[in-house]
Amino acid sequence: QNTAGGQQEPPTEEDAADLTLGQHEPFEYYTACKARERNNGLYTADQQVNDNRGATATRQHPGGNNNANDRHGLECPEERDYYPYWHPSGWRDAAVLTSEPEHCEFYRQESQNAMPKGHCVMTFEEEPPATLQEEDQVANNRNDCESNGGTWTVEPAWDIDPPECLGLPESRDNHHGNIATGHMASYLWKIPDTIPDNDTCVLRIRYNMSSGDFKAPDGEIDWDPFFDLDARYNANPPIKTDPKDDFVGLGWQTSGPLQLQVNTAQFGRTFQDRSHVFKVKRRPESIPSDVRIVNYNVRGRRGNIVQVYPAVEYDFVPQDLSVNLGDFLHFQWTGSDANANGNAGNGRQGTDRSNLVQISGRSANKPVSFEEHSLFFDAKSQDWDSEEGRAARRLIERFAFLDQQMYTEQVGESCPKDKADLEDRNLNDNDDEHCQQLNAAPAYFDGGLVEMRVRGTHHIASTRNNDYSNRSQKATIYVGHAHLRWWEIAAIIGGAVAAVWLAYLIGNAVHAYMNPTSSAFSKRNRPILLRAPCMWCFVQRQIKKREAYKEALQRAWQRRCAAADTQRGATLLGATAARKAVTPSAGSAAAKLTTNLAQEQAELTRPPGWLSKQTKEELTAALHPNEKIIVKSQCCTWPRQLWHRCLGDDSGEGDKRATWAYIMINILVAAFGFACNYSGGLNRWYAVAKMGGYMLDFNLSVLLLPTMRSLQKYVIQVRQLDGLFNADPIGFHMWVAGWVAFGTVVHVFGHVMHMGAISLGPHFQAVVTPAQAISGRSILIQSFDPYTRAAPFTGCIILVMMIAMGMTASTRIRRHTFNFARPPQSFHDLISWFVLALAFLLLSPILLPWYFLRWLGRGCRRAASSDLPGQKKVGGFLIFWGVHKLWAPVYILLLAHGPQCWIWFLWPLILLLCDRLVSRDRRKQQVMLKSAEMLKSNVMKLTFGMPPGFTYQAGQYIQICCEQVNGEEWHPFTLTSAPEEKDLSVHIRCGDDLDWCSALKQKLVFDPVNALTECKQKPGEGCRVMYSPYAHGEMLPQADGTDGRRRLEQQLYSQPTVLEVARTGGKVDTFKRRAAPANAVAITVTASARNAKRVWDDEKVETKASSTSLEEVLRPPLPRDAIQLRLDGPHGAPSELVWKNKVVMLVGAGIGVTPFASILRSLQMQVQAQHSDSSSRKRAGTSGHDVSTWQACEKVYFYWLCRGQDEFHWFYELLSEALKGPARDRIEVNLFQTAMVELSQVRMLGDGFKQFMGRPDWKKIMPKLSEKHPGENIGVFLCGPQALRGELQRAAADSGKSDKTDNRARFMVHAENF
Repeated sequence: QNTAGGQQEPPTEEDAADLTLGQHEPFEYYTACKARERNNGLYTADQQVNDNRGATATRQHPGGNNNANDRHGLECPEERDYYPYWHPSGWRDAAVLTSEPEHCEFYRQESQNAMPKGHCVMTFEEEPPATLQEEDQVANNRNDCESNGGTWTVEPAWDIDPPECLGLPESRDNHHGNIATGHMASYLWKIPDTIPDNDTCVLRIRYNMSSGDFKAPDGEIDWDPFFDLDARYNANPPIKTDPKDDFVGLGWQTSGPLQLQVNTAQFGRTFQDRSHVFKVKRRPESIPSDVRIVNYNVRGRRGNIVQVYPAVEYDFVPQDLSVNLGDFLHFQWTGSDANANGNAGNGRQGTDRSNLVQISGRSANKPVSFEEHSLFFDAKSQDWDSEEGRAARRLIERFAFLDQQMYTEQVGESCPKDKADLEDRNLNDNDDEHCQQLNAAPAYFDGGLVEMRVRGTHHIASTRNNDYSNRSQKATIYVGHAHLRWWEIAAIIGGAVAAVWLAYLIGNAVHAYMNPTSSAFSKRNRPILLRAPCMWCFVQRQIKKREAYKEALQRAWQRRCAAADTQRGATLLGATAARKAVTPSAGSAAAKLTTNLAQEQAELTRPPGWLSKQTKEELTAALHPNEKIIVKSQCCTWPRQLWHRCLGDDSGEGDKRATWAYIMINILVAAFGFACNYSGGLNRWYAVAKMGGYMLDFNLSVLLLPTMRSLQKYVIQVRQLDGLFNADPIGFHMWVAGWVAFGTVVHVFGHVMHMGAISLGPHFQAVVTPAQAISGRSILIQSFDPYTRAAPFTGCIILVMMIAMGMTASTRIRRHTFNFARPPQSFHDLISWFVLALAFLLLSPILLPWYFLRWLGRGCRRAASSDLPGQKKVGGFLIFWGVHKLWAPVYILLLAHGPQCWIWFLWPLILLLCDRLVSRDRRKQQVMLKSAEMLKSNVMKLTFGMPPGFTYQAGQYIQICCEQVNGEEWHPFTLTSAPEEKDLSVHIRCGDDLDWCSALKQKLVFDPVNALTECKQKPGEGCRVMYSPYAHGEMLPQADGTDGRRRLEQQLYSQPTVLEVARTGGKVDTFKRRAAPANAVAITVTASARNAKRVWDDEKVETKASSTSLEEVLRPPLPRDAIQLRLDGPHGAPSELVWKNKVVMLVGAGIGVTPFASILRSLQMQVQAQHSDSSSRKRAGTSGHDVSTWQACEKVYFYWLCRGQDEFHWFYELLSEALKGPARDRIEVNLFQTAMVELSQVRMLGDGFKQFMGRPDWKKIMPKLSEKHPGENIGVFLCGPQALRGELQRAAADSGKSDKTDNRARFMVHAENF
């Protein structure tokens, strides 16, 4: 006040030009404001506003600028008090913080940043007086301006971005502007690039103190006191100055009168704060435009908390700053020499100074030595003698001592040179040489731009103002990792993937180029880079070397053949004579000799292209000196080796490639989610949570695919998915579930940190941005916020369900049988019970208790029927499957939890719906059981009649459900019958630890054996129960129920009728059923009429009218021993691809031999069908095979691994039958007994089976097969554990590495794990 413009009113242009007076607005701006007519449409309450002072008179300033004491610089009071202003102004708008965000768009549009403003220009013949009558003032609108002879001039907009509009954080009165966080409310202003270099700026902050006493008048709707309170209410203002009345309304002298302390000039008043004049410098050219520069200052004034009020004591701003590596900090601050001399503080009276030193922590006060410094220089790991170290040392000196020695020398003084000098001088706080209190430093300090190069947490303090018990001037600067934008992240990921791929291409090309005789340079495998036209001349030289090498081998081969013909001539002639004279029988010595000679002759006449690796090496060593060329180089083979090691190759390790591809997809999805949400939320934890959410959405959509049986039937044909999806759908399901768990951890952790930051954030009076909308909310409010669909709450429910599903899916639960009639018997039982109890506790608040108990009781009753009397057992699979049914509510909650989840879930849910619709119809078809037979090693064989229209391929599997065991439980089993047979058969291992299988064995074999023999025969091995199909009648009401008639509906089932028990010596005892079942009619289904409907005679149905209830009459129960089986399938499996290979290896482990039984039997029958008449061809074609075009495997190598020899016997008969036929010579059977056994107990099985003790050495077996079948793609089909699959893949890869020739055999591993 009373500075800019001088000490008089009106100010003179000469005084206004004095820069020492702190001029902000120009002189012409003020004179135009005073000469302009004030806005008479404004609300002035009961204030008497002068009309002869122009726009300098307002409700807040009713007298106008009568004299210099009323004038505040050169400001225009009307422009100061109202926003947006209707005339041109010299101020550029940076931001608007409002409690009414609905007006944000209005503020932005009306700002002079984007909207031109007009004013009236009038010419006076002489200088106007200090006061003008209203009629002599300059008009403030266009119509009056032009009617009075003025010119309405429109000043263009500043052509910069409109001001940012944000909400206001809530704060209490007289609390220094601090908000809920304990820190002062602040706004981060990014200096625009439109400000010219070295331009003078002033930062003005205007804030309005609003009142809630302005109520809407009667009859007014949508009345806004800030926009609708105008001159219409001046005659009767809502509130008058110092009103006196009985406001309570209980009567005068009772509750009144009371006086309110009201000054209508202050109600709805606008205040302002102005900074010192500062200049904006252009960003240095050495600093890129996307690098952040932060202005680091000091705030406050000298004095204690009472003396400085309403200001604050000294503090660094911001007190806690987070930046990234590579960001710059501009350290600068301004002190003052005009503080009150009586104010408390350190150093010379009336002054304030600040320096910066590093301390070890916020609780420390002593500066650390330069040897421990870390803010400007990492003293522990860098060298002080380096150029960077010397520069950092100069910075430390400047920031600590503020160059005081230089300033004292300029006035002929100096700072104390040592402790002795300091003691001798005996300086007081007001001495200019008192350098330890920074008295010799100037008020302004500019530390310049300092790049943050050391990551970590750095604590700083000011030695002068950090007065332990009185005041604290400390701060912390956090330096994190360098900030990357989303496109930089995407570019880095994409560049890394492209670099790896390019490195592989280059390495593979170099390897092939340096090895022209290897298979990598062959025309089929030549890298794409060597196929480029620019490489043609270089490739031609290597092609010539390759052709020369082949020709040299051809000549060497011819020489070898000629020498061999000379040596073996007599032997071949003798063999020919033997062939003519003798007709050798199978197994005779003459036949063997003839066969060996024929094979040797075929080997000699084989072309060089089919030579084995060993033969090629021998020929290369036998080349003449003039024929020898460089045939192999060891240079640059590491790229291909690295590729084979990491991602596998065609020799059985394609699953690694698919696995790494899936990992890369997850990384890309996570990076995409992080980049898309980087600027969202309150802080970066929101982006982290969204990163995990994107991973969850992607993996949860993929998680459904392995459960779709119908989809697997078609996907099984895609070789690229063999290592990831086809080989083990359940394993792939578990693999994706692992990614779901990882994404869940990231998602939950990110949201927990984000919600914690929100709860500690400030409260905003207005909500403008999404971040302000959530800031300051408690955890409880966030959890149940309806606008976010209660996402945290639903997320917790989903998390609990998913944890329970994961826990019950573990082997501790799924493969465990819980006996609730006794306590845990082992440590394994104890762990399983603990996991089950934990899962139950998690689910108990979510699931209805009656549903869980009802489901558990039903499982106990079902399981108890198959165990000893009095026991209550529940199979772990039932618990696993029951909890896993929560997948449906989980996905429903996910759609409510995340509004964008449907984008990810749409296509898998459509596929799932189609799969369920198809499987629902399939699962309705009943299958008639023909026999159930117990074999050795607890294996049960089931034989069914072929359902109508059922077609399948060898190697496929079906799912079976038994209504009498559990109508909702389905289990997969591989078909052991051939498609050409008229019946279906499966082999099931029925161990006591397999609850459903054990119950099925009890129902199909043990119970019928006890019933048919009246408990005289012990159920077990050798028992075969024959079943007959029956039709059952049910009396059901008509749909309309009008005439009371009843209709009889058919229900099919199988019932045991005959029992065959095998005895020693080949004898078979037979037990037959004594009486036919009631309410049933026998039906017959023949092979020739499988597609026809079943026929039954309703005249033979008998119903009992006595001693039966109405329910039993309407729905007669099935007989107790009736069996109803339903079938779902067939489903695709990797084994069905066996027909695409000429040479195959079939590897089965234990019960995993079942798909190969079907394959071997089908092979025999298909070969036999090829030699049969046309009618046989037609019959074979009904199974889905076209015999005229079908190609049988030329060679089958069968390997069966079992722990004990007893396991071989249950499959021996089936295997023997499979080997009998015209394809016998194409099949080689190898049996491996892996458990330890005494040689005396080993029994030979015969039939040409090869038996071995121990585990097979695949690394020796595969090279031998490669030599026998060079150039072939040998299919390796496994049904066994995951570990065995890994052994086969490694052996296949090693076989490919050891043989680099063009015609090496390639092993393609197809695995089905259990």
